[in-house]
Amino acid sequence: MRKDLNHHLVRRNGTWHIVYKRQGKRIEKTLNTGSVEDARARRDAILDKAWRERQGLEASAPTFTKLEEGFEKFEHASTYRKACKPEQLATKKRYWTRFLTWLAGKYPNTVYCNEVTGDMAREWLNSLDTQTGADQTWNNHKNHVKQIFRVLARFDRSIINPFEGATDKPANNRGERRLTEDELWAIFAIDNYEWQLFCAVGLYTQLRRDNAVKLQWAAYDGRILTAHHTKTEKSCKNKDVTDATQVVCENLKYWLDKTPIEQRRGAMFPTFSRMTTNQLSTQIRGFFNLAGIKDTQEPVLGNNGKVRQRCKMGFHSFRHTGQTLAIEAGASEVKVKLWGGHSTGRIQDIYNHPLPELRGEVAGMLKRYWK
Repeated sequence: MRKDLNHHLVRRNGTWHIVYKRQGKRIEKTLNTGSVEDARARRDAILDKAWRERQGLEASAPTFTKLEEGFEKFEHASTYRKACKPEQLATKKRYWTRFLTWLAGKYPNTVYCNEVTGDMAREWLNSLDTQTGADQTWNNHKNHVKQIFRVLARFDRSIINPFEGATDKPANNRGERRLTEDELWAIFAIDNYEWQLFCAVGLYTQLRRDNAVKLQWAAYDGRILTAHHTKTEKSCKNKDVTDATQVVCENLKYWLDKTPIEQRRGAMFPTFSRMTTNQLSTQIRGFFNLAGIKDTQEPVLGNNGKVRQRCKMGFHSFRHTGQTLAIEAGASEVKVKLWGGHSTGRIQDIYNHPLPELRGEVAGMLKRYWK
């Protein structure tokens, strides 16, 4: 230890701190330990480094952070600062382990955190097998691993966070395509009223499956259908965008009014609302097959290296189809995105107070699909 540096130790809330002066400035550093022996050893290292800097001596060679040690350092920093709860740490560790597994198979010579580049980060994100909740899965993996690298960069100056520039998310991760007009005619020709109404709601309201299946008859008063885009509501505070209330267009009103007024109570889709997510997905694929749409699945390579089938068509396809048909019918892109509940800044700037009539206007541009 260097005796020629004035310093002293203080203890606050069970943690040791060292206080000394460098170039006339008072510096205080936390020793991150409750043991006096460890505190003194850490103190000696800090003072020795400060003395070498004062004498103009070369600092020792920097130590790079290994990938296998990365999460331990992050966990120590996060636990000490109480930035993450135990369950959050477990989630981040799962994402970090998944990233390291992919990296070891794709780039086996990568050992240190500073060797991970932005191209590697984007390649990993684009390789994720995200059949369900593609956008959410992509963002979760990116945000969790990005936070780990951000914390590690504070301790290892050689690390440049590779996820800072990984923003070019694929436009349609789920691989779903729009339905053709012939396929729509075939779908609405299936003799099942609940399925026909379900498809009409998806096509003419742009509601996602989980929002549509929970609709109640109380939300429909004969003219206006009240609903919300809950997925958009999680990331957007503008209620005008998350609100999906719209004046019912003539096409949708045809299907809604087929149910007598005295029977409009409870769930709008009683059979579908009682199904689990997997059961409902299977049911929807069954109706697609019944309509003669056979290309509902495509082979994909999963993260375990095995080829499996991924759904290519689903209820979400009605959103793609409705938006495409509305644009082809002459609706502006901004109006269509507002109708679909997209929370882009451009929409919020142009339509500060969108009305339900606007959504009904866009939906009314679509053709009728029934026989």
